[in-house]
Amino acid sequence: MIVILMAGALELNAQSAESYFEKGRIYHTGEEGVQDIEKALSYYKAALKRNGALYPALYNSGLIYHQQQEYARAQTLFIKAAKAAADSPQDAKRYGAMARNGLGSTYQKLGKKLQAEKQFGIAKRLFPSFVEAHYNHINLLLLQDRAKEARKALLVAEKLAPSERYEKIKGRLKVEEKREDSGWANSVLGIAAFIVLLLLYSLFLRRQSVKKAEKR
Repeated sequence: MIVILMAGALELNAQSAESYFEKGRIYHTGEEGVQDIEKALSYYKAALKRNGALYPALYNSGLIYHQQQEYARAQTLFIKAAKAAADSPQDAKRYGAMARNGLGSTYQKLGKKLQAEKQFGIAKRLFPSFVEAHYNHINLLLLQDRAKEARKALLVAEKLAPSERYEKIKGRLKVEEKREDSGWANSVLGIAAFIVLLLLYSLFLRRQSVKKAEKR
């Protein structure tokens, strides 16, 4: 997943949705020395009661539920966050990509691989330099034994969103290449062995034919 969304330039008025969000964020990050995820979530809920389309509260709540493995709730919140991002006057594409990436990760945990891949793709299109979306997409391809597609996706990722994070993926791809090479070598050996057996059998039949001719 990705980092907790910060308050940024939100205007913090007393009892406003933004002020509740900021209190939740502080507990979420442990910024003031105390991290309390349940308190953070309760403040995010209070913020959303005042403004149900407050993107930061939707997104961060989605992160919490994802981490708690409550994927159905996370899914709902990330969908709402994606819609809220589309209406955002600033950074709409970046926020939308973050929400789509979170939704993709949630779908992956729910075993919905096609939906997950679609969301990662949308995230990459919205914000091409978003490393997390590229990483998650490549990882999903590898989990499905789609190494060839993963290599192509990695080339695109390194061009659009360079990151040292891909080193881990490169290591996995090297292992996959060795496995593929080993499989190819075994196939060649298998074919060679089959040809040898055919030649031996052909030689055996020829000898049998010669012996029968000699007996006559």
